[in-house]
Amino acid sequence: ASGTAAIVMFLGALILDGDDDDDRDDDDRLNMRAVLLDTVADAAAAVGVAVAGGVILATGGYDWLDPAVGLVIALVVAYHALRLLREVLVALRRPSSPDPTENPCRQPR
Repeated sequence: ASGTAAIVMFLGALILDGDDDDDRDDDDRLNMRAVLLDTVADAAAAVGVAVAGGVILATGGYDWLDPAVGLVIALVVAYHALRLLREVLVALRRPSSPDPTENPCRQPR
C-alpha cells in the first residue's frame, strides 16, 4: 500500500511541479512550493516505509532501519521547510499594495 501511495504522490508532485505559470506573483509561487514540498514529503515518507518494511521483512532483522529512514526523511523535509519559511518571512515584510484592486486579500471600504 505504501508503494502505491508513493507512486500516486510522486505523480501528483510531477503535475504540480510541471505547472509553470510565469504570470503568477511571488505569493502564488510560495503557495505552490509549499504544496509541492508537502506532496514530496508524503511521497518520500511512503517510499521510506515501503523500503524499510521490505528490508525488515526480507531479512528478519534491521529493525533500526525504520526509525533511521524516518529521521533522514524528517531532516531533509525540515531543511526545505526552513528555506521556504525564510522566503515566506521575506515576502511578509514586503509592503502591500495601497490599491485594493491589486491585492485580492484586501477588502475595499
